[in-house]
Amino acid sequence: MSESSVQSSPLDVIAMPLRGRHLIEASAGTGKTFNITRIYLRLLLEKSYTVQQILVMTFTKAATEEIKGRIGETLREAVDLWRHAASQSSLPDSADPVFHALYAVAPGEQGLAKLEAALLELDEAAVFTIHGFCNHVLSQLAFASGSPMSLTLETDTQALWEEAAADWIRIMALQPQQYALLAEAGWHVPGQFIAEFSQAIKSELEPEYCDDEAVLRQYEKGLNNLKVRFQHTFHDLYSELKIHEALISEKLILSKKGSERDERAAEWEVLLNWLEAKRIGSPDKAAKEFVKGTRYARQKEVKAVLEPVKDFIISLEKELAQLDAAKQKNEQQQPLYKLVCEGFAWIRQHVATAKRRLGIVDFDDLIRLLAQKVRGGDDTLKKALRALYPVALIDEFQDTDDSQYSILSAVYPSGSDDLTLMMIGDPKQAIYGFRGGDIFTYLEAGRQADYRWVMDTNWRSVAPMVDAYNRLFYGAPVETQARDVFGYGIRYEPVKSTEHAKAAKHPLSDPAERAALNYVVLEAEEDTPANANTLSLQLANWMSHEIQRLLSEAMMGETPLQPADIAILVRSGPEADLVKKALRQVGLGSVYLSTSTSLFASAEAADLYRVLDGIWHSEQIRRLSAALASPLMGYPHEELVAMLHDEDDDLWEDCMAEVGTLRQIWLKQGCMAVVLNLLRRRFRVTGRDTERQLTNYMHLAEVLEQQASVTLQPEQQLQWLHRQVHDPQYGEEQIQRLESDARLIQIITQHGSKGLEYPVVFVPFASRYRDPVKQGTRDLTIYKYYNSETGKQTLQLGATEEVAAQVRDEGEAEAMRLLYVAITRAAHRCYLGVAPYKNNERSALGKAADVQAGESWYLPVIKVEQENGGHTRYLQAAELPAVPHSDHTAFPQASEVPLAISQFRGSVEDAWRLYSFTALTRQQIAVKQTARDEETDLAVPGNEPVAGELPIRFTLEKGATAGNLLHDLLEVTDFTAPDWQSHRSLANRLSLSDDDFSALSCWMDEVLATPLCAPGLRVPLNSLSLPVTLREAEFYFPVEKANWWSISRILTAHRSAVNGDNALAVPKLSRPMLEGMMHGFIDLIFEHDGRFYVADYKSTHLGDTFTGYSFNALAHNNQHHLYDLQYLLYALALHRFLTVSKPDYDIHRHLGGVFYLYVRGMHPDNSGSEGVFYTPLAAELVLALDAAFKGETGEVAL
Repeated sequence: MSESSVQSSPLDVIAMPLRGRHLIEASAGTGKTFNITRIYLRLLLEKSYTVQQILVMTFTKAATEEIKGRIGETLREAVDLWRHAASQSSLPDSADPVFHALYAVAPGEQGLAKLEAALLELDEAAVFTIHGFCNHVLSQLAFASGSPMSLTLETDTQALWEEAAADWIRIMALQPQQYALLAEAGWHVPGQFIAEFSQAIKSELEPEYCDDEAVLRQYEKGLNNLKVRFQHTFHDLYSELKIHEALISEKLILSKKGSERDERAAEWEVLLNWLEAKRIGSPDKAAKEFVKGTRYARQKEVKAVLEPVKDFIISLEKELAQLDAAKQKNEQQQPLYKLVCEGFAWIRQHVATAKRRLGIVDFDDLIRLLAQKVRGGDDTLKKALRALYPVALIDEFQDTDDSQYSILSAVYPSGSDDLTLMMIGDPKQAIYGFRGGDIFTYLEAGRQADYRWVMDTNWRSVAPMVDAYNRLFYGAPVETQARDVFGYGIRYEPVKSTEHAKAAKHPLSDPAERAALNYVVLEAEEDTPANANTLSLQLANWMSHEIQRLLSEAMMGETPLQPADIAILVRSGPEADLVKKALRQVGLGSVYLSTSTSLFASAEAADLYRVLDGIWHSEQIRRLSAALASPLMGYPHEELVAMLHDEDDDLWEDCMAEVGTLRQIWLKQGCMAVVLNLLRRRFRVTGRDTERQLTNYMHLAEVLEQQASVTLQPEQQLQWLHRQVHDPQYGEEQIQRLESDARLIQIITQHGSKGLEYPVVFVPFASRYRDPVKQGTRDLTIYKYYNSETGKQTLQLGATEEVAAQVRDEGEAEAMRLLYVAITRAAHRCYLGVAPYKNNERSALGKAADVQAGESWYLPVIKVEQENGGHTRYLQAAELPAVPHSDHTAFPQASEVPLAISQFRGSVEDAWRLYSFTALTRQQIAVKQTARDEETDLAVPGNEPVAGELPIRFTLEKGATAGNLLHDLLEVTDFTAPDWQSHRSLANRLSLSDDDFSALSCWMDEVLATPLCAPGLRVPLNSLSLPVTLREAEFYFPVEKANWWSISRILTAHRSAVNGDNALAVPKLSRPMLEGMMHGFIDLIFEHDGRFYVADYKSTHLGDTFTGYSFNALAHNNQHHLYDLQYLLYALALHRFLTVSKPDYDIHRHLGGVFYLYVRGMHPDNSGSEGVFYTPLAAELVLALDAAFKGETGEVAL
């Protein structure tokens, strides 16, 4: 990427030439809009342009309004000064130097006439968004542009895209092979296809994918890269072997005899030849045999020479395997990606046809159409535009893209003396790549500019804050050589601070030892893995306490620091939720400003629908009852019970009379009158968000009133409201901000914070790294990147290693720019949360602070802290800030009111429950109906295993996660033909390496080969075919006034039969009477020789040797954790099922017993039945249990 030959100079608004192309770099806080207004004045007074001739463009409606407002303020200020000069003969000395310079150019009445004319015509000023400008040109200059005379701008064309996608997919459905490709990827549903490719398919870029030639080219390129990378390694290893050839020959070759010596010598030659040839590929088997570690394990000298060769071979083969895997993956994805590319073309063509037929365009069409016209061979439109707008000022230019710039470049050529193009922006704030912003277009425009300027003074922040982020983003002390922090040729130019900065007028005072830039560091704990959510919670907790302290102690000038003076910048909604929760825990209120929730997605919208529906359909008791329960209707709970349950006729008649009145109001005065009546007369406060509730109800009433002009009948209005509530994403109305929101702590996304400023800023998760080529945990499907060879943006389906690296580099560079935006929002102070997140050194902050992989943040931060300046400080997040008592944050005390506790004197019959084994044993009331019974895993005391010394069966993580993994593997596996690799993804929850998963697979093979022994039975699991097994069998059976005392007697008798004198006592239950339904999941039921068995898998760790899994140990563990009650419940469920489903069922012949399989102890040679607990179940036992759960009393004969 070539550098511009034009050097940047500090911006001189007075002296800069008003011709040609200018690129003005406006760093954060340097007064960009202020300087735009001064340049605007120069164009009015020096060039005598009118406000209609000075084109000003930016990217949002809000920005256009702000710029137009600021231009108006500047014009009014200038008019006042010129009028003052008319009586005083000169401007006051305190006036802006730019005004003094301009007064010399256009003094007295001459200048005043121009200014007053501009002020008078300000409403006609050519201030547009980029889309507004294109729409204006295409409609107002239709003849010159050659565009249709009548085009309708449609803001939402999503339906057209989904309709075209549906049509294409219907065609594909007739081609089974093609449709199967889409279905396998989950793209066979139109909405999902458009959601996956929405931005890409709507762009102008033609998608690419790796065809056979590209795949081969990429593969060969990868091999060549390996050759370049490893050529020195080949040379060095070969040289090292030759140096020690005598030693190796003596120890490994000559020490052998006969054919073995010859074989060793041949292997040695093969190895040397391979290294000398520097051949990228796995060496022959002979070479690998020679460097086997077993041959020289005890020979240190030989090991020192050959071990690096062996490691190199392993490393090379791993790299080659990755290349092969990538090649295979790209080859497999070719048919799908080719199909998608064809789909892009088909859908784009049909959408374009539909738009022409309907005579509509969307925002993207406006830019594309105008770009096509100005780039065409006809100069008519360009001449017309130059005549209308001889000068253009483009604000936020870093957010432009190639199409937008092509319009400007065509109309305003470089080197022109008659035309002027001023592009104002900051490449360090180019953060909208996901919206189409293209930093490479900015860089290209810079190379083509005639003049380049920088705004070099920060007018926002205090000096220490400016010094702090100068030091961070310069990458080194500013008096030394800069480090490349932003990449892509974007150099950081330190900005100056000034005592006249806005923040300096109200200094921040704080008794605590803090600096302008504070690193709040949560250091990694030894041998403790970093859990991202836990780390984030700790950082949020520290920062909430610090905010609480600031609001108690800090002052802004003469007034206490207010909640609205504090902003917390996050990357996503979940981060915002976490921060809000942490603030709420210390009693602080906040508002998330980046949410744009649909009004119809609010609880009030659904509630208002229920109320209006109940009023209009009051003859239907169900609908009316739903309405009466609303806070809008205001009925207390006891009145609702009296009306709807106790049949209080007087209350009911009054209620129906009121509902009738509301119906009449609706018919005569409209829906809004009904809502206002309810809010004024009936609304009952139900929570703390009363202001939000009232605002939403009022907003909904206004929207319904507007809709009433289209849908006159109440039934139609209800149908319309129902549709909006059911599909809120299609509603245009958004929840309105509350006035009180402005007084709360502000939570906002880093993207949303651009253009804003706050006295104190927190970036709580600044060191968290997000991989740009990942979407959640999966790889991206479509990759957009800048192709330096073509100088254009490129769209590719699927990734090669090279493309993924390019996308990652671009994404990480944008993350750095986003960090710059976040930190420069701070006027006085900024806090950066740092934690040992995964790859935290690759985060933007890690790179800017020059943190190395595996390195503590302490040294890099302390190094900066100890430099002169005192602008940066290291704080430990492990130490919560001390929060003193202060009236400043205390909540106002309510007046004392005598309180009385309500007394409940009724009775509630609530014996009926849904039970499970877990609920019974933990004496719970609620039951999770989607989960198997939980397993308690208590490690047996003893020596902790040392990694590498024990098999994985004993070292695998203990607890529910590992237990669920083993259960799931066994649940989905065909025991007779296990294919563990096909279920590899299940092991991702434990982050198992390939070696660990291979060991796990071998262990599972041993589990399946372990014999299950019982009288007349010796069968391993791997002999049980799928048809004779039932996995994860869910059951329910009724419990009819069962007495726990009767059940415990049965269990006690069974325990004695199993464990004799060692049997444990059965615990008591707090709820002795059980009534309801028993629910559970049985891991495995299998049939063998006509008998049915219950089996359950246990991952309980009972020691690091097989002796810990003897029958006695398993029996004790079963009774200790009440697993024997569990298997009796399972056996009873099986018995009841067989009773009703098997016509010839005989409990004596068909019920085989119970196996509890402790998988950590199972192995094929278990002569002592290690890991396998079996017990037969006497028919009398099961029948007695059956009777007990039916509530039948009597003696238990066992």
